[in-house]
Amino acid sequence: MAAHYGDTLDGKVEAVLAANPGLSALSAVLDAGVRIALPDLSITGPVETEQLWG
Repeated sequence: MAAHYGDTLDGKVEAVLAANPGLSALSAVLDAGVRIALPDLSITGPVETEQLWG
C-alpha cells in the first residue's frame, strides 16, 4: 500500500480497509491471489513541504 500511495498516513489505511470489507480479518501474510482494491485518494488540502537548503 505504501508503494502505491507513497505512505500510510492521513487515513489511507482506513480508506483501503473500508474499500475491502473483510480484509482486516485475514492474516498479516496474505495468500496468493487475494485481490485488494486501492481506492483513488485525491489530495483535498495543501501539501506541507520543507525547505532543506537556503
